[in-house]
Amino acid sequence: MNKHATETAFKECFRSLPLQLGSPLRVAHFAWARWGIKWASQSEFKGFVKQSEEEYAKEWNRTTGASHQDIALASKAAGLLDANQRLNMKVAEVVRALIARAEKGEVRILDLGAGAGATTLAILNAIGQRGRDRVHWVLLDPAEEALGQARKALIAAGLPENRVEVVVGSDLSRLPKWPRRFDVVVSSAAMHHHAYLQPLFSLIAKAMKPRGHLVVGDWFNGLSLEPSKVLGFLRGLEWPEKEVGLRAFERLCDGREATRLKEPSEDRRADEQIAAFWRNYAQIRRPGTSSFIVLEGHRRSRHYVADLRRAGMMVPRWMPGRPERNPAFLMPDSSLLGVIWATKR
Repeated sequence: MNKHATETAFKECFRSLPLQLGSPLRVAHFAWARWGIKWASQSEFKGFVKQSEEEYAKEWNRTTGASHQDIALASKAAGLLDANQRLNMKVAEVVRALIARAEKGEVRILDLGAGAGATTLAILNAIGQRGRDRVHWVLLDPAEEALGQARKALIAAGLPENRVEVVVGSDLSRLPKWPRRFDVVVSSAAMHHHAYLQPLFSLIAKAMKPRGHLVVGDWFNGLSLEPSKVLGFLRGLEWPEKEVGLRAFERLCDGREATRLKEPSEDRRADEQIAAFWRNYAQIRRPGTSSFIVLEGHRRSRHYVADLRRAGMMVPRWMPGRPERNPAFLMPDSSLLGVIWATKR
């Protein structure tokens, strides 16, 4: 089945679903074939990547502080506490260690997918006044409203206006304009909004100064990587015409066997937790707030590490500042929430 036919069938299957399932082009690019999306040439593949970025842009431009509050509520209901805030706090801990061991002088930090500024605020609180006086911030996000909220929050927190710059735009379009500019690049709960990560990591590496650092916090899971996993998740939801939708989805997936890998227990637990999050999000999301979409570029932490290395970065074995493995995971027996530290060669 080609890409257009797959998406059309999806819309018919899930017209009344309490969540937006989204386009299969949003999932990690290496899983596209499992969703029936195949290409005959490199140019066709690049066309799919472009269409995938356009799918994500529709979501980015609607992001607000209120929509992130819905995520926090669903996260708590799923037993994850405020997952994004937990990621922000861990990213802040790693950045504090990096600043403490950096040479004297200004430290330039780029917050990719900054949203309403929660990650930068967490770092500000972690580094104290001496750290604040050294850091110049650039916050990048496509959502203009969220960035406006971020600027107000940072100024209210005591950050001088001349030490913060907010830039409306996408990472892929803006990063080429900032060669060798940043000492530290951070991103929390945002990288999964790309189906194809390696080009982004290559641009980040070029935007980093020599011996620069990248700190990524994200939700690592494999729910979107297999149609069979999404089918199992959908069976746990209720919506009008559910049986019709499930039968149609099963026909779409007919003949596509799940990848039969013996997954570690912490990965299976991560998939259970992300499914619980989405079930709660379906019940919690308030009318009038933008809806986040189930099919996303989530993948395992090992996929991130592999792409970072392909982009020419190193992933040290241990986190800075303390004897903790890298990636660092935030919950026992689960690989869902984690932080990765990479450095420029």
